[in-house]
Amino acid sequence: MHENKTINLDPNIPVDPNNITTLDRTGAPGGFFRPLDAAFAAAGVPVLGSVRDESSIGRSRYDGMNLSYRQRAFHKTDLTLNYTLARAVGYNEDGGSFRYYPRDPQNPLSPAEFGPSFNDERHHLTVAATAHLPWGLEASPILQAGSSRPYNPISANNMLNLGGGSDPGALIVTNANPSDPLSAAKLTPLVDSDTGDPSIGLSEAACFYSGNCRLSPYNSQRGNPYFDMDARLAKNIKVGEGRNLQLIFQAFNLFNHANYGNDFGSTVNANGSDATPSGTFGNPVGFINPSSSFLPRAFTAEFGARFSF
Repeated sequence: MHENKTINLDPNIPVDPNNITTLDRTGAPGGFFRPLDAAFAAAGVPVLGSVRDESSIGRSRYDGMNLSYRQRAFHKTDLTLNYTLARAVGYNEDGGSFRYYPRDPQNPLSPAEFGPSFNDERHHLTVAATAHLPWGLEASPILQAGSSRPYNPISANNMLNLGGGSDPGALIVTNANPSDPLSAAKLTPLVDSDTGDPSIGLSEAACFYSGNCRLSPYNSQRGNPYFDMDARLAKNIKVGEGRNLQLIFQAFNLFNHANYGNDFGSTVNANGSDATPSGTFGNPVGFINPSSSFLPRAFTAEFGARFSF
């Protein structure tokens, strides 16, 4: 409870939600205005680009159940098994950093803002074992598997025309076809009364404020499941009393599985208000560990030796 949420108190909003003919902030019917514009003008001070309130209204939740099994020296095998069933949800946040902008600052806790956080992983399984084999051999496999994590589809342009101090990638979809992330961008372009040119962005904003479009559910897409298998094989050689030479072979990501996690292209449209699909949307753009080295990205192996005395 009481987590951060940055609210834009002075967003662009339509003068008449049912009559939008231009994206410009004209302050007249058909256009947009900012609620504090008149107050700034009356005070004789510069009109600010945005007014933001750092509120403590954010909410997130984690529920989890952990099951663990351990055995020692059963048939010369040590085994550890862990399974986690969990969910992590919140209102347009991941619970780990500061300054979260709701996509619609006038409804920061709307149902469309609620969804899984970026590190939500419903199932995770870890199995590790050490088998003591004949001839001084030891085999130690480690397996990790997890269900796919979510990512949030966004627009290359601000479909809601909210201006600075708001989430710029808010994606809206039509009520008639909410499963198509490009459904709002495919609307027939309206002619902007201020410029005289067709504007797909105008169509999207008019659709949303008239109630015929809605925000795409937060973090509605999923990446790929996580799977990694590492293994270690060791041979112990006794060298006299109290001395041991261990020869080691280790393999990481044994099955050469590419783990992208939720590092997928999230921008739906290619060129701002263009309805052309983005070439990266839904495709992997990086690995689950972009800045770390302890999770192998491809199969690697190494040999080593250790002498104990």
